[in-house]
Amino acid sequence: MKTPLSTLSAPLRVMKKLYVAEFFAVFIIVGLLAGYFSLNAASSTRNKPLIFQGRITDNSYVPLADSSTVYLKFAFYDASSGGNCLWTTGTNATGLTNCPITNSIARGIATTVTRGIFTVNLGDSTVTNMPVLPLDFNASGIYIGVTACTSADSGCDAEMTPRVRVGGSAYAYNADELDGIDSARFLKFHTTATGETVTSGTATSTVWQAGAYSAQAVTSEKIDLDFDFATNGLQYTTGADLATQRTMLIRSRTYSATAATQTLTHASTLGILGAPTVGANTAITNASSLRVLTAAVGAATNSYGLYVDAMTGATNNYAAAFASGNVGIGSDVTPDYVLELNKTTAIANAFSMSADDVAHGLTALHNGTFRQQLETGTFFQIGALNGGGLGTGGALLTGVSDSDSPGLRILGVMGSNDPTDSTPAIYLSGSKSNGTTGRTSLGNAETVLYVSNDESGILFLNGSGDLGLGDASPNGTLDLLSATAASTTAIILTHTNGNDPVINFEIAEGTGAYSFGLDNDDGDQLKISASGTLGTTDMYAIDSRATLANVTAHRFVTPAITLASAAGNVYTTFFIDPSTLTYTGTIPVTTQVETVNIDQQSITDASALTIDDAALLAIDGAPAGAGSVTISDSYALKINTATAAGTTRTYGLYVDAMTGGAGTHYAAAFATGNVGILTTTPNESLDVSGSIGVLRTGTAATTYTATATDYYIGMTSTSARTLNLPTAASITGRVYIIKDEGGNAGTNNITIDPSGAETIDGSATNAINANYGFRQIISDGTNWMIMGRE
Repeated sequence: MKTPLSTLSAPLRVMKKLYVAEFFAVFIIVGLLAGYFSLNAASSTRNKPLIFQGRITDNSYVPLADSSTVYLKFAFYDASSGGNCLWTTGTNATGLTNCPITNSIARGIATTVTRGIFTVNLGDSTVTNMPVLPLDFNASGIYIGVTACTSADSGCDAEMTPRVRVGGSAYAYNADELDGIDSARFLKFHTTATGETVTSGTATSTVWQAGAYSAQAVTSEKIDLDFDFATNGLQYTTGADLATQRTMLIRSRTYSATAATQTLTHASTLGILGAPTVGANTAITNASSLRVLTAAVGAATNSYGLYVDAMTGATNNYAAAFASGNVGIGSDVTPDYVLELNKTTAIANAFSMSADDVAHGLTALHNGTFRQQLETGTFFQIGALNGGGLGTGGALLTGVSDSDSPGLRILGVMGSNDPTDSTPAIYLSGSKSNGTTGRTSLGNAETVLYVSNDESGILFLNGSGDLGLGDASPNGTLDLLSATAASTTAIILTHTNGNDPVINFEIAEGTGAYSFGLDNDDGDQLKISASGTLGTTDMYAIDSRATLANVTAHRFVTPAITLASAAGNVYTTFFIDPSTLTYTGTIPVTTQVETVNIDQQSITDASALTIDDAALLAIDGAPAGAGSVTISDSYALKINTATAAGTTRTYGLYVDAMTGGAGTHYAAAFATGNVGILTTTPNESLDVSGSIGVLRTGTAATTYTATATDYYIGMTSTSARTLNLPTAASITGRVYIIKDEGGNAGTNNITIDPSGAETIDGSATNAINANYGFRQIISDGTNWMIMGRE
């Protein structure tokens, strides 16, 4: 706050002599009022007129006649001679526009004299040729220059000399009131070498209170105390960069005690007692203890509504601590949770954690399904799950490691040292909306859990508990489907500590247990046992081979065998055990070599003959018990295997492809009953307790026709492609999976075209139009139906 100047109360002296036309003029300063005029636009209301009076006489010192008119020009300078022109009168004078005063632009002020005395209100914009006066008269060394003319822009003499320095009256230096406010209520400032310092005036706290306000306009925004430093901005004269710029700085304090150590429970540099409260007949919609209003920021790299610098030096350092109440970040000003992040639209990066020593360099982890942007150094991030046709919403949890370490690890630790056996350490739950405000279970065919390798699904768990490995729509408890030929082995079970690798089967939990595996204690025999372990109640074992004997016309028959039964013994009544094969040559054998070879036979007849079932090898059925014999397990075919050292691959059963001659070819057909793989009690038509591999057909052609041997077809080209389907007739149940492996179907679609007039889901064609999208389709014998899609 500046000390105002008051009006000079008496004439001072004759300024100069000036001949203008036929008269002689003498100017005497009678009074000058100089208040505080700021260069800040917010202080424009302070640009009040400054009163200037003088006396004009002729060359005999006789005052000019009453009502005489003379044209006067005024200017302010920062020096008694020369210097910079700060302001001047003129028709278009705004600030420095018309300086210096010798400019010929019309700027003379028409002044009427009475007894030779005139009065001019400098800065009164209502007067012709008079602009406002936005000068700060608290600055030292401001001088006024005067020029007299016979008209507004002609007949002018040179500026009078010397210029007069602007001053003030004695009492103006200690004004007692300002706008009716007593000086005892002023907040006191004094200038020191370090800047402006607030002085409280007493040893106790000084309360600065604003006056009461009367009725205000309803729609107006009321500000009791306004600090505004932005009218003309800050200008720097040097080109050096600034490390830090603060418009207002509240410095931290150091507290010390004069006697014994004292403890301050709460010490704050800036303390706000609380949000405003309501009085009589008042209701506040939102009350804030501190509200930071933001505006547009131009030409700034980063802008912050609130920036809290790091604290250091204390035992515990916090950037911020919210003692109580919920905290909302984003567009939700009424948070329902302790911490709530909310935006009007879903954002990919709602919450991130980063560190300076993390340098993975992965700044764009996004593709056709999930979209998320990372900065270098970010190792943990939570954002919205959006993109790839998945809609908006859902949380995307991302963890990124710096090198060869897990990107994301989930650790669940139970607090009890003896938890309930059925209580999980990690609990994952999937459900869906019940259509209103709650949730309900997913359907049997709906997916509960999805695991992918990058964006290629490898594990699927549906609502019925069926697990698909590679199969997005598992049709059994375990459905194995391999989309590549990376391995011909479906399931591998290994014990590295020497224990028996065993699979157990049970009809009900704890009852009817059967085990299947290798017996490490009995020559690595492959056994099936009627118990949970091997070696006690073994029902079948593969350990050695015997020689075939007694070949008749239609079957291999062994002699009748009488054996003395003994508990725990394993009996084999028929062996095919050839001698060791020795090859003497060094040329690699390229054709298949069978240890036991049953040659294919051709059946002929002189007349037409139709055979319903013709088999190269037929087993009539499983053995049946008779008399007093009870057979625990009866098998139509049991294959025991042994170690085959030096072999690249071994198969317990290998069925070669059928080709040529027949109308339809099948590798195998199970007429009735369920088929179990790695289970002795299949509950489905095909019950597989392991992985499944299928043939992948990859094609880069723009047009491809699916064949009878295709199942998964990968379209690798990035251009527009067409997949032609065979006729759906007579191939009921045929399934194809078509995948955009080129990753460009969003731009160049893959068109699936059924044969002839056949349709797919009722349409003539169907297009894969999402990058890396897929279709799984099935023939109903007439048309094609879509089972799954991207």
